[in-house]
Amino acid sequence: MNKMMNKDKRAQEEMVGFVIIVLFVIIIGVVFLGFSLRQKSTSIQHQDAQMLDIMQAMLAFSSCDSQVSDLIRDCYKRPDKECNNVKVCEYLEELFSDILEKTQGKEIADAFIQGYQLNISNSETLIYIEKGNLTGNYFSNVYPMAAGGSDLFFNLKFYYSR
Repeated sequence: MNKMMNKDKRAQEEMVGFVIIVLFVIIIGVVFLGFSLRQKSTSIQHQDAQMLDIMQAMLAFSSCDSQVSDLIRDCYKRPDKECNNVKVCEYLEELFSDILEKTQGKEIADAFIQGYQLNISNSETLIYIEKGNLTGNYFSNVYPMAAGGSDLFFNLKFYYSR
């Protein structure tokens, strides 16, 4: 009888040990899940902030004795105005293409960013540029600009596949 109680007691101890191990594994899993979710949200916030920085830098760039934001307004209000002997809208398209080409690289196929799309519009499109693979996941930002009674929207999207 005493042997039987020792066997039952040993079985109970093994079950308690097993439960402790399972609880320990669950706690580690919950902590790991919490960290992995927190890192993803920070990454999205970082991408959003980075996108806005790129857009503001583009708009603050000076060319033709004006800031690019003023040239965009000129493109909307006075599309026949010239900048460096080229119509202002065409000049801006070349300028934005050059900036995106230099910041995102010529070979974007092997990079994290696999394509981009820039669109400046109100009810109609003023400037539109695209390059690379425009399918899959993307992050974007829209920067509104006042342009004499109408709002212009500067929209930039970066496409990625990972």
